[in-house]
Amino acid sequence: ESIGYNIPLAVVLEGELDRRKLADAFGNSIQRHESSRTSFAMINQKPVQVIHPEVDFEIEYYDLYRTQVKVKVEENEGTRGLAPLSEETATRNWQPVTALINSFIRPFDLSQAPLLRVGLIKEDAKKHILMIDMHHIISDGTSMNSFFKELMAAYGGRELELLQLQYKDYSEWQNKETYRVFIKKQEDYWLKLFTGDI
Repeated sequence: ESIGYNIPLAVVLEGELDRRKLADAFGNSIQRHESSRTSFAMINQKPVQVIHPEVDFEIEYYDLYRTQVKVKVEENEGTRGLAPLSEETATRNWQPVTALINSFIRPFDLSQAPLLRVGLIKEDAKKHILMIDMHHIISDGTSMNSFFKELMAAYGGRELELLQLQYKDYSEWQNKETYRVFIKKQEDYWLKLFTGDI
């Protein structure tokens, strides 16, 4: 019930925007990455990863001047650092935008995939704010950056190479005996280095 593990991102998009193409780019990225189609269940009192063959996904659309914003925003509250936006002139009123972003960032149900949501705020015909919110259990800052770059490439019409590995392959490799031996050597080295007075 917390947003403590949410990773939100808000980006201003300027120019013509093809909403269908954007939705397709997100759909392709979700299909491409198993982590985007992952949920979690309890089996025998242990959490397990469930990778779905496909998931329902829709972009949440908001028209800034037609959406009733019900979230109270204090003057100068901003986004509390949750989703920093680019600086604009001092005459810009960010309160409605801030309220929409704050209401967009909400808890995830880990049993329901995808553990990401996407929203698009239309300011005018040539200016939108793209909001992405992912749960930290499927992403981190580095992978979110890669996801966003890949998404923009797909939106731009670039054909993306097939992924040879998924994150589960990396996890499996980490759990293999050779990796555990390597980690044990690292542990022994550091414990030896820090014995006695430091």
